[in-house]
Amino acid sequence: MTSEREHRSRRYNFASWQQAGKQDEYLFIWRFRLSGREVNGWVSHRLQSVESEATPPAIISVWRPARESAASLISIDIYETESRDAARAHLLVLLGEFQGPPLKRLDAPGAVAFSPGPSAILFARANLVVFVRSVERELAPVGQVADQLDRQVTSHPEVVEAGGPDIRTFRPAVSTRLVVGRPIPLLLEAQDPTGQPVYFKLFSRSGEFRLEQGRPAYVPVSPGSHEITVYAVGASGAATRRALSVE
Repeated sequence: MTSEREHRSRRYNFASWQQAGKQDEYLFIWRFRLSGREVNGWVSHRLQSVESEATPPAIISVWRPARESAASLISIDIYETESRDAARAHLLVLLGEFQGPPLKRLDAPGAVAFSPGPSAILFARANLVVFVRSVERELAPVGQVADQLDRQVTSHPEVVEAGGPDIRTFRPAVSTRLVVGRPIPLLLEAQDPTGQPVYFKLFSRSGEFRLEQGRPAYVPVSPGSHEITVYAVGASGAATRRALSVE
């Protein structure tokens, strides 16, 4: 008997986009947060962090226009998975919740995106899955909002001279020789001056990232010297930067 997952996989040709391929720059988001200021022209009406054994950690939010009618509202759900491949697997799960014809595959936003029409977009970028949908009678510009969120996720934050998080620790958790394909666990800690939570964006051109035992790990995809850049982003949006060389 065909399982539900197998049915969804065939329905959306999952094998063609299941695994994330090599790219110019790898990105990983850890402990992601929304401040409510990410989308121009929209303000957050409700932000809620949700943790469940059945799904990856998520931020469930509702946004209203800054100057327009409250008849137009947008729901933004963001799931933080353990890796880029895990994000694509969870995107497939969300696609299975739609009834009717298969959703249309889009070229953007994200690395993989689908839409049932002008009212909703689902996309995966790095280890995040984003679901943007219009939830009131007046159709909201979900495409514009999804594009803004994608740019926010992939951008290198502007670094502040003072007032940003203090990156107190950023180093390999163990002393080990770099081997292609072998994960290197990372120790990463930062504190915001306000005491509010901090989230992290990790970038590298020579290796992938994934979560192992609740901590980021770096997975080299090529030999040689590697550099990892981390940004710690505070509740106000202020960011600090640190670089780490691994050989």
